[in-house]
Amino acid sequence: MDGYTIRKKFKKIIYGSLLGLMCAPSALLARPAVSVSAQTRPVVIVDDLPDPWNRFREFLLTGTEETVTIADVCSYTKTGSNLSIKLKRNVSATRDDRSTMLVIPAGFTVEIDLCDKNIFQYNQLSTPCDNAGIFDVYGHLTIKDSVGQGDINGGDCECGGMFKIHSDASVFVNGGYLWGNYARDKGGFAYVYPNASITIVGGDIEGNHAPYGGEIYLEGENSIAIINGGQIYNGDQSIEGGVVKVCKGARLEIDGGRLTDHKAKFGGGIYNAGEVIIKGGYIAGNRALEVTDGDVTDGGLGGGIYSCGTQENPASILMTGGQITDNIATTFGSGIANDSYSSVSFSNLAKVTGNNRQDVDGKLSKDNVTILD
Repeated sequence: MDGYTIRKKFKKIIYGSLLGLMCAPSALLARPAVSVSAQTRPVVIVDDLPDPWNRFREFLLTGTEETVTIADVCSYTKTGSNLSIKLKRNVSATRDDRSTMLVIPAGFTVEIDLCDKNIFQYNQLSTPCDNAGIFDVYGHLTIKDSVGQGDINGGDCECGGMFKIHSDASVFVNGGYLWGNYARDKGGFAYVYPNASITIVGGDIEGNHAPYGGEIYLEGENSIAIINGGQIYNGDQSIEGGVVKVCKGARLEIDGGRLTDHKAKFGGGIYNAGEVIIKGGYIAGNRALEVTDGDVTDGGLGGGIYSCGTQENPASILMTGGQITDNIATTFGSGIANDSYSSVSFSNLAKVTGNNRQDVDGKLSKDNVTILD
């Protein structure tokens, strides 16, 4: 086991201990109220963050000292609607209602530098929150880490375990260890609305989960994910799209990074009903597995990618580079299962090899395949 893996396992042990502590009834763990009463610890606020950030300020001020200020938690610069935040300490919070912890308002551009610190959220309710697990994004948000690899985890919601990205909004990820977020329906890591986008160029994204789009769910028209770097790995069993589900009208672009070790009934790596463009990157070790429910057994299609459109909205895959390798499908299409109303185009630089069922038949499981010059 390498040092990188040991570090991550150690972090999980530490956060497991934190989770136990946060479950204990303690006034120190309560979210501070805007108006301070005799029953709550005093909170001194000396900074002038704009009104839309009151809830964000409350989240940051969840601490253990009797007197906490924004300056204790982070440094920040604010220019108009642009806000740049550098964490100074770990941030942990218990959500005791059904609301999202951090809202990025429309018109705001926000950069959060983790600085090797951690944001952890514990949901003490048996039900998920109404909106996003951690970040509800209406503006533009960047997550990075200029020092080390800080963590963000613990999101729990219906859609968008860590990010819910609304129309005309965007998220840019360039660092951090972003793991252990959960959506009970769609997008364990991110749920992307039409006309919104997420771009990933760095960081480690591990073990987020949802039945549809285990990591990322692209909802519809001009819902876009761009993956040019980083690692997305170790997901639990999904139904459609272990890493990404691309709905009709949506687009996934891959030009770097690694999408590995996920599993689903359809599309261990990617479920495509829209458009996938692959210029680089590495899609490997994903599995499409048959699942039996009563007398019905289905699934096992497309270890790397399962692509299936409709007559009115055909799906497409264009692969001019990158690798799809060492994936498994228990039915067919270990590399790419190209099903009804879907076209696939390859160039000679694209590599689909080493998958567990015949590579050629696996990746060319239906018609409409073009080999580019």
